[in-house]
Parts: sequence; C-alpha cells; structure tokens
Amino acid sequence: MFGDALLLPRRLLREEFRSPDNGLILFYPNKPTVPGGVGGHVDNALGSDLGATLYWHLPVSMIEHRAIFKDHEFPLWNRCDWCGLTLIGQSLSMIGDPLDWIAIVMAGASWAWDLKFVVAQLLFAFSIGWLVRRTSGSLAAAVLLTLSAPFMGFFAYRYNHAAFFSLCYSPWILVAWLEGTLATELRRAAAWALFLIFANWWELNSGTAKEMSALLVFLNLAGGLVLLLAAQPVQWRVRRLAIFAWANVIFLLLSAPLWMTFLDALGSAHTSYGDAHAYQITPGLAIGLFDDIFYRQFMSLELLFNPSTNFFVLIGAMWALARARSLATERLLWAMTLPAIAAAVLAFGVIPPDVVTTIPFLKGIYHLDNTFSCVLFILLFVIAGFGLRECLARMREPGWVGDWLIMLTFVGVLVAAYFGLADAAHRVGKTFLMVGETIPKSPFFKGYASALLVALVLLPLAWRLAWLRRPAATAWAVVAICAFVTLHFRHGMYLETKFDYYTRNPKTRTDLRHLTSPGIEAVRTASAEPGRVVGLGGVMMPGFNAALGFETISGPDALMNPAMLQLVDTLGFHREADWRIVIPPQKFPALHRALDMLNVRYLLDEPGKTGEAWPGTKVLSDSDLTVFESETAWPRAFFTDALGAYKSGAELRHLVEEGDGRPFAVMPADLRGRVPLPPRDFAHRVVQAATHYHLTNNTTSFEIDAATPGMAVLMEANMQDDILATVDDEPVQSLPIDHAFRGVLIEKPGHHVVKFEYWPLVFDRALSLALIGLVALLLSFWAWWRAGRATPGTSPVETAPQEAAAIS
Repeated sequence: MFGDALLLPRRLLREEFRSPDNGLILFYPNKPTVPGGVGGHVDNALGSDLGATLYWHLPVSMIEHRAIFKDHEFPLWNRCDWCGLTLIGQSLSMIGDPLDWIAIVMAGASWAWDLKFVVAQLLFAFSIGWLVRRTSGSLAAAVLLTLSAPFMGFFAYRYNHAAFFSLCYSPWILVAWLEGTLATELRRAAAWALFLIFANWWELNSGTAKEMSALLVFLNLAGGLVLLLAAQPVQWRVRRLAIFAWANVIFLLLSAPLWMTFLDALGSAHTSYGDAHAYQITPGLAIGLFDDIFYRQFMSLELLFNPSTNFFVLIGAMWALARARSLATERLLWAMTLPAIAAAVLAFGVIPPDVVTTIPFLKGIYHLDNTFSCVLFILLFVIAGFGLRECLARMREPGWVGDWLIMLTFVGVLVAAYFGLADAAHRVGKTFLMVGETIPKSPFFKGYASALLVALVLLPLAWRLAWLRRPAATAWAVVAICAFVTLHFRHGMYLETKFDYYTRNPKTRTDLRHLTSPGIEAVRTASAEPGRVVGLGGVMMPGFNAALGFETISGPDALMNPAMLQLVDTLGFHREADWRIVIPPQKFPALHRALDMLNVRYLLDEPGKTGEAWPGTKVLSDSDLTVFESETAWPRAFFTDALGAYKSGAELRHLVEEGDGRPFAVMPADLRGRVPLPPRDFAHRVVQAATHYHLTNNTTSFEIDAATPGMAVLMEANMQDDILATVDDEPVQSLPIDHAFRGVLIEKPGHHVVKFEYWPLVFDRALSLALIGLVALLLSFWAWWRAGRATPGTSPVETAPQEAAAIS
C-alpha cells in the first residue's frame, strides 16, 4: 500500500487529472478554457482520452445531483444533450457505484472525483495483493505486486476515463470466486457468493460498456474455472457451482433496470460503432503489453494508443513460464491461464478480424486491443504471483540461475520479435516496412528501454545476492531497490520532470460546480423560459454544457437518437466525429432558421469575431464571450390548430428554411392520416406559445390556451413508446411531431395542462424483475443466516472436509 500512498499528495492537494488546465477545450476555445482557469498543459495526454470524464461523466454527476436532490427523481433522462435523450439507457452513468455517490452528493466536486479515483486505485492494489496471496501462497509476492499495481501504463492511458474504474473494481469478482472455493464450509462459500453479487453489480456500474462487459464475463469465467478445477469430489463442486450460479441469477434480476434499459435503448439507437470493425495488436508488439513505450514508437509524436502493465509483471509472468513444468499441476494457475490465452488471442489478432466481425458481441467492440488487454492485466498479475513465488522460494537452490536465464530468454524472444517487426522489411510480397525503412526510435526510448532491460536483468540477481547475504549484500539490496524503482518510476505522478512528455503531470484543481462569467450570467439572466444554448466555432464543447446547466443540440453520448440525427443532417448541420455539431460563425445565417426550430435561443461566440448582431438577433453581452439572443427562436412548447404532412426530408427542410419562420407541427404523410384532426389552412395557422413551464429531470409540463382543437407540441426529443403524456392529468398518446419531437392531440378548446415524462417501456418489467431479485436475495440471506444459527461452526449441507482448501 506504500505505492498507493505515494499517489495521494498529487490527487488530494491542489492538483488533479480532471483539471480543465490539462489543455482540454471546455468552455472557451483557447486556454484557459474555463473562467478562472490557469491554462496549463499535461504533456503526456497525447493519445489519452481526456474528454471522457469532463465531457460526460463529471457533468452527468451534476445532472444526477440536481435530479435527486432538487427534483427528487431518479435520473432517467438527460435533457442537456441532443434536445434530450436517455440517461439510464446509456449504461454509463455509474449511478449504482457506491463510490460514485461521493461525486453525486457533492454535485460533481473535483475533490470528490479525485477521492473516488484514489479509493478505487487503493482498492485495486489491495485486491491484487489479496489474489496473489491466496493463489500463490506467497506473502512476499503479494506485497511486491501490491506495491507494483498502481504503477501501470494503463493508468496513463486511461487516467481520465471511466475504464479506470472498470479495471480497478474487476479483481473483486475473482476474489469472490476464489474465496468461495477456498472456504472450508459451504456456508462460508455462500457468504462469498453473496459478495459476488455486489462485485458484479459494482463492475456493471463502473461507467463503461466494452471494458466492463469483457471484464465481467472473463473474470467470472476465470472464477468458474477456479471452482471447476478444484481437487474435490464432483458433488462438492456441483454444490458450490449451484450456489454461485444462483448468485449470478440474483445479480441479473437485481440489475435488470440497468441492462434491460440499455439493451432496449441499444436496439433502436445510433452508435459510432455501427459498422463491424476489429482493432487488434500485431503479436510482434507483445512486449508493449508490459510497457507502452514500445507501442508508442509506432505512433507519430509517440502518442499513447494502447495500455500496459509494467516490467515487474513481465518478470513474474516470464518466471512462471520458465517454471512451467513444475507449475503444471497448479490448478489455480490453469484457471488464470486459460482465460488469459482467450483474451490474448482476441487482443493480438490470433482470431482474425473477419471472424471477429461475425460474432454479435465482439463485432461492436471495435477496440479489442485495449478492451481485452484489460482482462489480461488482471490475470497477468495473478500469474506473475506464481512466478515471483518460484523466484523467491528457490533463491538458495542451484537451479535458480537456470530459471533466471530461461526467464531472460523468454524476455529476449519478446524483444527480438519487437525489433524484428520494427526494423525488418520483406524482399518480395507484402511488407510492413519498405526496404531501407525502419520504425524510428526516440532518444528517450533508447535510454529508457535500455534502463528497463538492465533493471529487469539485475533485479532478481541483486535481490538474490542480498538475500543470500553475499559480500556487499547491502550494496546489492540498494541495486535491487533502484532496479525495482526503474521498472515503475515512469508510471508515477510528477509535478514536473525533465521527461514530462512520458509521465503523468496533474494540473491545478478547478471547482467546476460554480463557474461564472459575464457571458454565462447573461444567458442565465435572460432565460425567462426554456431555451437551448449553442457555442459557435470552438466555444462550449457539447457535453460540458450540462456542467453549466445549459441545454444544447448535440453531445458525446454513446447511444444517440436516430431521428434527431436524421433531422440535424437534413437541416444541413455538420457533425464532427459523429457526435459533435460544429457551427462556424460564418455559417450561422444559413442555419439560423434551423437553429430557431431547435429552440436555440442563445448563441455564444468569441468576443470581437462577429461584430454586430445578425438579423433577427440581439447582443446580450460582449465581454468574455459575445452572447446573442435569437429573437425568432421557436418556443420550447406551443399550441397550433393545424397539423401538416411531409413526404421527405427535403420537404421538411423547405418548410423550415422557406416557410414563414413561425413554429409548425407536421408528421410523415402516412402517419398524419391516423390523427383525427381536420385539415386547416396551414399558411394561416394559429400558433400560441406555451406558458407556466415546469421542468424536472424527467418531466416537462406547461400550459396552453386552445381556441379550437389542435396540437400541443414540445420541442424535446421523442422516444417512441418511452414517453408518457397527459393532458389535464388524463393519459394520452405521445405523437412524433416535426420528425424528432413530441406532441399530443388537444381535442377540446380551453385551458389545458400538458405533461410529458420519460419512462422507458421496459422499465416496469425491469423493476418487477429487480423486486423478484431483491426478494430472492433476502430469502437467500435469511437461509444463510438461519443455517448458521442452526449449526454454529458447520454447514448442515456440507460437513467441510479439511482438504477442501487444497484445490491446487
């Protein structure tokens, strides 16, 4: 745990990795990128996904705080992105993660997020030590790998990403299976099965989809193999397997509201992973699995493109391979090795892409390289524990030197394969490199890689010489410590070094909960009724708007509404990276009508870039940003007595761009005929803005005065079958209006209160399953507790022979 303690000062004092001073564009297009920011830069951010937390997870923790503590609702909906879309259906919100409630309760405070990262990493190191101690039986190996665990290349690759939590929580799944197998009593095994429910739940809520799914499946598979390979009678294994299978059934029932809403949303959503692809790693780069510096030489500017563990894990893993013959009877080792091989063949392209892309689950992952590398990391730590145990246990034996040389030979094979790939060119046929071409190696790589290899050679030898108290034992101990540090130092945290490009450097913490500026306050002051906010050019990155409480028309959400995407594409908006709508200032006049339709009332631009207001707009502020208000923006909700029809996207666009500029309600021609509203003169339609809005996280209500029957329209995204609508508290059908929005039929003239609520169609069913799961959990706990009272110290089902612990 000393290694984790070294991380605490940087995390908990004034620096953080979620700092806007990392150089990430948030609100302003230039550094400093938020009001009050310093404007620094994190050199090693190259290739690491800095935006995942600051564009989505941190703002979502603020959304959840407002929903729970202000609106007193469970956060199902995200009204801040894409004119509204599912939040719970994203399966990324981490609402069920106990540690995430630190951030939720504190409304996304930066220090709360830092504390979550620290605790997660501490728990990760502790779980690795636990697994190594219980599998290898070596306390020394467990301590060394506990110290090593926080210093992985993975934490530079994903230091500002929810995959950080997916990896850190996952070993506890394996802990539950392992302890349930090692338990000498069936009742104690059942207690660990209950813990498995929690461990699976924790992983499910870790904030990713790809990494979470791979770790959840593979570590449960590894745990199942631990039990199945136990050196016990078949009946003994069947009983325990039944208990753990029942625990997984309860977990699936309890978590139904999460995975059922996700699968339901996924079935109708657009994702950036629609086409089947498979990104894998060339096997010649396998050495990079243990230090990403080897991967980075293949990237321009030495960008990060895949995660790694460290060279200390390499020593342990290769030593286990060197001792393969004697370890062949270790059943626990086989339980780790078999899933590791399966993960490796997926990550390193042994299963070719044309096969992977035909497998339903795998074809949507795309990033098989880093996703299944995460699985390998956990299993490699455990495998390394066996290798280190052998290394430490045989130090006094003559055969130790032979083991050391074999380990070095295996490492040499990996190094040789790497340099062969990086330097060799084929004489004929297809070749990775042209003749005379090599992969350039940076000066830092040459020095650092040489230091790694020297330290790898010296560490076991120096430790042995110190252990055996040979001459100069103290000096050899110092050499061993220096070698150990060399294998880990680059993966630590620093304020400043001579090699910042290759290390992690946190920057000044900024509290993003209470950001204010003249431009921000101009929007808040003018917002008498609901209206969306859009930044022109690089102003206000979509997603971060939620941290300010602003709604906008795009966002970095994994599952997007196809109807909304079709609408913005039809209206001529440009989407960058699939999810971000970019509007250069010079394009605004051409898109003004379309923005009005989307209820975009406020536009933010860099000061001095635009000059005077465009026609139909007025300037509210011209300080840190120029803030425009569109005087022609459609209201969020309105009543109209006419319901038109359109036959194509081009016709809809024509209505927006060439019409009279007033709000309208139209439906596809094939649906319009089903609505019992008589045709009216569309050109002379009545349009009346709604009043008395009441917005909560999941609901929007408003009032209208209708002189005739007509349509009440809400310009918030429609989700077919997932929107509940009422008029004067009477349920009515929510209809798709204007291609992507909602409306209800007003059958009678008069004053009406209209309310829309997001409630996924599958949610009632999912809650029923969760209730069944809760009852099953309580009954299982009651049976477990009663069994303990009935026969203290033993199980009434299994009398627990002492040899139950001998599973390997």
